[in-house]
Amino acid sequence: MKMRASITIDPELHARAKALARRRRTSVSGLFESYVRSQTLDDASVVDGMIGSAEFKKKAVGSNPLRDRLMAKYLR
Repeated sequence: MKMRASITIDPELHARAKALARRRRTSVSGLFESYVRSQTLDDASVVDGMIGSAEFKKKAVGSNPLRDRLMAKYLR
C-alpha cells in the first residue's frame, strides 16, 4: 500500500518536474519515488553497482593478420 506525502517546492521546479514526468510517461509522484529509490540503494554509487557486471574479451590465441595490418597502419 502506498502512502501520501506532501512536499513544498518552487513553482518553477514543479513545472519542470511535470514536464520531465510527462516525457518519461510517469507522474510527478512516480518521478520522485524513482529518484528516492535510486539514491537509497545501500548508499552504493552507480559505478559500484556496475563492478563485476561485464567481462573483458579474452585475447585470441595466435596472430590475426588483419588486426596486425590495422594496428601497424593506425597505431604508429
